[in-house]
Amino acid sequence: MIESQWLKINDKSIHYVTAGSGFPLILLHGGANDWREWDKNIDILSRHYHVIAPDIIGFGKSDRLNGVYRVKDFVDFMAGMASELSIEKMHLAGHSLGGMIGLEYACRYPQKVVKLIPVAPYGLGKLSPRGLMIGAAFYWARRLLMRRNPYPSLDLDYSKAGFERFLENLKGLDVPAMVVWGQKDPYLPVHQAYLAHSVLPNSKFEVMLGCGHAPQKSDSDRFNQLVIDFLGDGKVD
Repeated sequence: MIESQWLKINDKSIHYVTAGSGFPLILLHGGANDWREWDKNIDILSRHYHVIAPDIIGFGKSDRLNGVYRVKDFVDFMAGMASELSIEKMHLAGHSLGGMIGLEYACRYPQKVVKLIPVAPYGLGKLSPRGLMIGAAFYWARRLLMRRNPYPSLDLDYSKAGFERFLENLKGLDVPAMVVWGQKDPYLPVHQAYLAHSVLPNSKFEVMLGCGHAPQKSDSDRFNQLVIDFLGDGKVD
């Protein structure tokens, strides 16, 4: 049963849902979304793990920060959530923006992440030309629809130096990782999955045939089984 809960991080109210028991599995949604991005996964995964799916700060029902959001703000949010929930170790899965946050968090706190599942993580390369067009149209549509509750402005490091720094940090990350990508991702080309696998020293990758940018939704049965097979029974020695 999924339960809606709240916690405080530096005076900001953070909404999250939780289900199941056992070893913690944190699920981080992508940009322009909230915890419901995982609505086809939580029920099955919570039979094996204690699933926690937050509305990342600035999204969903969670409070906003003032000004532009940077990657550090999201990593600090993750650290604060783990502290407030007394989570010493976790499995961590994140999609798109959430995948980037998960990778950055694991680089900063590798001792806390037992296994990592980046799903089409942002930050490993440029958007495809089609992705730029679709993304722009989607962005303005969301702006029109969400004026009363706008999503935050993001300042992610697009520079060559920022990209190289990110890849260099990943090369030193020895956390077991499974990179998942949709074969037909229109935003982030699937070849970025191979790049992620090549730089993460302790990784495997799964390309989900016929899937787009959110394979956890378009083929949830297959995705859920991949996660369970990779993470195991939830017991960690």
